[in-house]
Amino acid sequence: MLDPAALSQALDRAARRGGRRRPKAVSPLKGFRGAEVGELARLGAATWRKARPVLPLDSEALHELFTTAFEDGLLAIGLAAACVPDTPEEALDLAERWLPLVDDIETADALGWLLLTPALLACGEPVASVLSGCRGQRRTAARRAGVTGALALLPIPVEGPAAAPLRERFGERHLIFTERADSASVDSVARHFLRERDPHVVKALGRLVRTWGEVEPHAAERWHVWAMVNGGLPKAMRVQVEKGIKKGRRLQQRS
Repeated sequence: MLDPAALSQALDRAARRGGRRRPKAVSPLKGFRGAEVGELARLGAATWRKARPVLPLDSEALHELFTTAFEDGLLAIGLAAACVPDTPEEALDLAERWLPLVDDIETADALGWLLLTPALLACGEPVASVLSGCRGQRRTAARRAGVTGALALLPIPVEGPAAAPLRERFGERHLIFTERADSASVDSVARHFLRERDPHVVKALGRLVRTWGEVEPHAAERWHVWAMVNGGLPKAMRVQVEKGIKKGRRLQQRS
């Protein structure tokens, strides 16, 4: 069985060896150890190789890890994400359990992109509806998870130290969840969050539509036109989506 206390101790030792400063956007109530990103990634990969969790047997252990500290939470998300192909329903249970608890944007991004959306897809759930429904979450970070979750619907490599167990499982350094963009679902999420006011969520939406424009410029252009007709776009977001669309068109011309 997974030993959350041992993993927490390993992260604590890593932080004492030489930690990083707390990012401005990371202020979790559960605390910040300061372990380096590389140390977190190495521990995630090593844990998957030597003591990979099994759901639902280790669900409570992963939950304990998630609620202990910031780095511990990222590690829990990464390990749960690597379990999705085997036990998607149990992994989705964890994602839904953790969603209302997230209170920083790095955890939110990892939860949405690496765990929530892949588990929804694996379970055959209506991913666009669920992600769009995150608009009703009270916490900013939980709403952001709904936006960043849509990144899993685009053919782009996963990012961040929490993805280390996934990379270890599949033996892929540049791991993507899909070969083709699900533009209909991305469009739905982008429409639902268009009038969001929190800057952290707005920034995530800007990244989503820019990236969407890079891989599916025609679909992103249709959303852009719709948004301009229906009240317009904030300047920063308009610049983002237009930049993505231009890059996407250049890439298509080269191929």
